[in-house]
Amino acid sequence: MEKKTYYIVDAQVLPEVFNKVVAAKELLENKTAKNISTAIKMCGLSRSAFYKYKDSVFVAKNNDPEKVEIQAVLADKAGVLSAVSNTLFESGANIITVNQTEPKNGLATISFVIGIDMLKNPLDNLVENIENLDGVIFVNTL
Repeated sequence: MEKKTYYIVDAQVLPEVFNKVVAAKELLENKTAKNISTAIKMCGLSRSAFYKYKDSVFVAKNNDPEKVEIQAVLADKAGVLSAVSNTLFESGANIITVNQTEPKNGLATISFVIGIDMLKNPLDNLVENIENLDGVIFVNTL
């Protein structure tokens, strides 16, 4: 079986068909549309496009406003992960989970789920502080 790869992409940069598929699915889910035919007509979407993408397009939802996921690409060198962890601690974030990929080509991807209810400053400041650490290549919040 082929391993699937998923991306989180800003909906504004996607072709309109994806937004229409999501809208049609939401109409069906909240029972505004009683069937697929009605939903696709309401969204101005073809039946073939709906069926082509319906199982592949989803909305990423953060159901807990007190938690956020931070993903980062770090250089594979001593102290970088520790510096990120210390920055999270100093900001008042509570680290809930940590996942790291095996380093490849000198880089590793790490994902933190953090509690943000005790942050001392806005989340944007925390992300900026992490981005400015030596050995941090990229940071993103989900």
